[in-house]
Amino acid sequence: MENLVRIVDKGAAEDCSKRGEAIATEPIGFAWSEAERTNPDWIILVVNGMINTDRAIMHGNARNLPNGRFRRRDWLIDLDALPNPERFAWPRQHEKVTLTRREFVAALKRLPDMV
Repeated sequence: MENLVRIVDKGAAEDCSKRGEAIATEPIGFAWSEAERTNPDWIILVVNGMINTDRAIMHGNARNLPNGRFRRRDWLIDLDALPNPERFAWPRQHEKVTLTRREFVAALKRLPDMV
């Protein structure tokens, strides 16, 4: 599957998408829009062997946290934990980067609940 991933925080507010969050996940070969392919804040991660469970984790239910704040996602990809993390520096240098599922899963990070 292919994942449109933010490589820089959209903003400081907690409910803004953050670095490493998957904005969208589509099948390999998906026709991304020009805006999605050229935005320097996003990169497309092609994950060979990604399964639907991985997709569900990346796009988990939005919810309110115990402190009353809102969170869009519970998981992100720790881009700095991936091989050659300089590939994910802003502004991006690559439109797409291919990962194995093993690399992808190893870089998944659950966000803590903020109380």
